[in-house]
Amino acid sequence: MRGNLTSSGLILVVDGTRSASLEVALQVYQDISDEFGELPQMLVINKLDLVKEWKIDMQVIDELGQTGWDIIHTSAKTGESVADMFCALTRKMLSKSM
Repeated sequence: MRGNLTSSGLILVVDGTRSASLEVALQVYQDISDEFGELPQMLVINKLDLVKEWKIDMQVIDELGQTGWDIIHTSAKTGESVADMFCALTRKMLSKSM
């Protein structure tokens, strides 16, 4: 990372129809954590409107959830659960700052 960047939270968006996007998101998370330390984060599995076409490994998603990751399924197209995701991340950020 460059400059004097700061962050209060992190949204990692995974395209449910592209299996490689999960691996990329996890690598991005690691890179950001190395730079900024632990941040409140949400792992967002997007394209809920195309759930029948998902190619991501749901076992990996379940395992991440069991290790403490906050995971939410959304559809940017329909807006489903998008507001819920922002509210959940905001609650995590506020609880960390208190």
